[in-house]
Amino acid sequence: MRMKKASLIKKSGGFVICDRYPQTKIFGYNDGPLMFKAYSNTENIFLKLLLKLEHNCYSGKGLEKPDLVFKLIANPDTLIARRNMSLDDVNRKQDGIKILDYPESKVFTIDADKSIEQVTSQILNHIKIEYFNKI
Repeated sequence: MRMKKASLIKKSGGFVICDRYPQTKIFGYNDGPLMFKAYSNTENIFLKLLLKLEHNCYSGKGLEKPDLVFKLIANPDTLIARRNMSLDDVNRKQDGIKILDYPESKVFTIDADKSIEQVTSQILNHIKIEYFNKI
C-alpha cells in the first residue's frame, strides 16, 4: 500500500525517497516475496492463491519505477561487524543486491564501507546532480 501511495505522489510531481523497492527476482530476502520459498510446492489451493497475491504485491505492476537506485555494497567483514549475520548470509544478501537490475532506472553503487556521513553525502550528491543541477 505504501508503494502505491509513493507512486501516486511521484505521478503528481512529488519527490519520493524509499529505502526499499519490491522485487520478484530473489525470494525470501532483499525485499522479495517471503512465502514462496516455503510453500512453492504446495497443492493447497488457498496457499497457492496467497502465493499469487504475494507475488503480485512484490511485482511492482502499476507502480512508478524508481528514477535512481542506490545499491549499498560493503565488505562482508564490515557488514558482519554491523549486523548479527553469518558470512554466508551477508554474502547471499550482497550477491542478491548486485544481481538486481532496474533497466528503467539509473543505478549507482555506493561503497557502504565508508561512514554513514560519507555514504549519505554520496547519495545526496547524486540526487543533486540528477535533479537540481538540471534546473
